[in-house]
Amino acid sequence: MWRLLFLAFISAIVIGVLGFGAAFIGHQKRLLGQNEMIRNASDFYKEGKYREAYDLIKSADAVAANERVLALKARILCKLSENPKDGLDAWTDLLEKHPESDYTPEALLAQAEYQRVEMNEPDNAKKIYLQILEKYPNSEPADRALLSLSRIAIKENNIEQTRRNLEALIQRPMSDAREQAEFLLGKMNMEALYSPDPDPMSSVYVIKQGDSLSKVSNLFHAPVDLISGINRIENIRALRVGQRLKIPKLENLAAVVDLEKRAISLYCNQVFLQRYRIGIGLGKRVPIGNYTVQSKSIAKDDKKAAAAGTAIDPINQPGAKRINLNKNAVYIHQAYSPELIGKQSDSSVIAVSQSDMDELYSMLNKGIPVVIMASTQDKKVEEKKK
Repeated sequence: MWRLLFLAFISAIVIGVLGFGAAFIGHQKRLLGQNEMIRNASDFYKEGKYREAYDLIKSADAVAANERVLALKARILCKLSENPKDGLDAWTDLLEKHPESDYTPEALLAQAEYQRVEMNEPDNAKKIYLQILEKYPNSEPADRALLSLSRIAIKENNIEQTRRNLEALIQRPMSDAREQAEFLLGKMNMEALYSPDPDPMSSVYVIKQGDSLSKVSNLFHAPVDLISGINRIENIRALRVGQRLKIPKLENLAAVVDLEKRAISLYCNQVFLQRYRIGIGLGKRVPIGNYTVQSKSIAKDDKKAAAAGTAIDPINQPGAKRINLNKNAVYIHQAYSPELIGKQSDSSVIAVSQSDMDELYSMLNKGIPVVIMASTQDKKVEEKKK
């Protein structure tokens, strides 16, 4: 009798183990299938195929609502849904189920952005941004929080706080928020520079008998165009004795052209000043290297071409400005079409918008150094040559 009981006991154990093993194997297969769905959904998300990504992540969610699935689902909904609250609800769901996950800073940032942008509640948003900065100071969401705090400070006209935030961000070269921080800080710098009010980047000069704008320009090493622009001088030959001029302090001005990021950055004494978006020529690889401004020119009306009915090169439309970097057609010019900026075109070398060209033209005098940095494509070409 006891043998039968023993055999029954052993059989039950074997059946249990086999059942558990089958369940375990089935679960592992489902997880493997889920991982494949997550990878594919992530690829679709990166390609901007949000509907396909969402369909896959819903299937993955049905297998197991882990933090990775919930985070990707929230990101997709933020892009896919016309209602911002859908994305917010997905992030909130993640916080409730996994309050201390690796995705918590990103979820908190989404909540703060919703408060700032959609609800227009900057005070509520500030509390969450500060929470992110305190608990996750070295995270990318912390950089984004600092950028958004800068935007709030701008609206509150808190210039000092804005500048501190933005200057901290541009010291983080690997941050995705750095580029936007540079554009915001550059705009602030230019507003201060062109404002009639004195600032740390300028001094005041009182015109004396015999002074001319070119004389003042040489005295302070500041471009004539920039001095006249800052002081709203329409006729540079009509200076008055006793007239007070705001003179910019732009010693050791230099420009860096980043072909990879499609941008020109200006530095004064190695301190960031301004950033501009550019377009570059497709098929006309811009030679990298160290240059200096050789000359500047403004295209004149080509009466001969007009009389002959010859089409004028869009780059040389009357009034178009150009900054020449060498004699071999390396130059910065005014884009004839806004669509060129930030892209490659088939008809430009280094193109900037008209308003940006006005600024650059006024500041980049002859002799100012310009460094052109390689793009990824240029680097690959050079590696193949080696």
